[in-house]
Amino acid sequence: MQSSRPLAIVSPETVGAAESPLRVELSDGGSAWLLLEEGVTVAFRNLCPHLDAPLDGCDDETWQPDARLLVCSFHGATFAARDGRCIDGPCRGSRLEQLEVSVTDAGLELRTAPLLQLHLLTPRPGRP
Repeated sequence: MQSSRPLAIVSPETVGAAESPLRVELSDGGSAWLLLEEGVTVAFRNLCPHLDAPLDGCDDETWQPDARLLVCSFHGATFAARDGRCIDGPCRGSRLEQLEVSVTDAGLELRTAPLLQLHLLTPRPGRP
């Protein structure tokens, strides 16, 4: 089930041409990082789960291309680009909020992920 309105609509060509994550403004006032990872377009809300602040709040150094990591500019927490999981830092084991990306005639639509999907992405104690 999708929400009635997308948070953003982006041209697929824009994502494919980007060498680093694309920062996208969302209709709810927030922003997201959109990137092509292992041939799949993924999107994460630009919000650190530790500080509840934008990853790029201090500076623009939010991407480590060689390691494929998003980085929080406040405290250096690193997040895997494929699933948003924090692999190092004070929020280790938590995840960035992943947005649903769907292809439509209008372009790539970003929406809040269904609750079931969010539940499946939430780490359980003792499990990565």
